[in-house]
Parts: sequence; C-alpha cells; structure tokens
Amino acid sequence: MKLVLTLLSLSVFGLDGYCQDWQAITSNEQISVYVAEIKHDNPADDISHQRFIFKYENHTTAPVELHFNREVKYGETTLTQEEDFVVAIPANGEMQYDDSKKNDKTYYLFKKDNKGFIKKSLQDFSIINLTIK
Repeated sequence: MKLVLTLLSLSVFGLDGYCQDWQAITSNEQISVYVAEIKHDNPADDISHQRFIFKYENHTTAPVELHFNREVKYGETTLTQEEDFVVAIPANGEMQYDDSKKNDKTYYLFKKDNKGFIKKSLQDFSIINLTIK
C-alpha cells in the first residue's frame, strides 16, 4: 500500500510540479496562456537560473496552433526575440514546460542568473503578434 501511495504521489507531483503558481497572461474563448516562475538548476554545467515557464491551453474542440513572438526587456533595452514561436495544442488540451522541454525557448524565458555570471536580468516581457490557426 505504501508503494502505491508513493507512486501515486510521485506521479501527481511529478507531472504537475511546475503548476503551483500559474498566472494567466492572456486568455479568450479559444486559448489561454499562463506563466509561472521556477528555479532551474543544472549542476553538471554549474547553472542556477530563474526562469519563467509557460503553459498553453486550447479551449476548443479542434486542434489549434499558436503563432507568436515576445518582446523582452533586459536592463534598459527592449528587444523582440529573433525566433517566431509555434505551439500545436490538441483539442481541449494543453502544452506546458516540463523536463523534456527544458531547452525549448517556446516553453521558458530566462529571468536571471542566481550565481551572478550573467549580469542582466529580465525586467519585463510581453507576448506579441499572437495568432491562432
């Protein structure tokens, strides 16, 4: 019985471990986009960063693709990220950051370096040019 409860706890907390503090940043009758902040550590590369992670939800009965870009402000400089992002979301489904997507910038945004190697930290960001196909 302990094993069953342990496995159940690990699966619940393992799958939803990132969703403690999701905040909606855009939402309509078709889609919602949420953000949360996490600490990302990679001891092998001596990395300790704060990240914003994203969850994308589809409220429709058909698959959708979100196309968008982001404006980011590090220090006093506001830039449009070079990459145009695309997220395919199944009908009534969601796509979100998890360990398999830890290197996919569609699902995260660097906020700050906890070790101070990277001096600039994210001051603000916004999703721009959002289209639903």
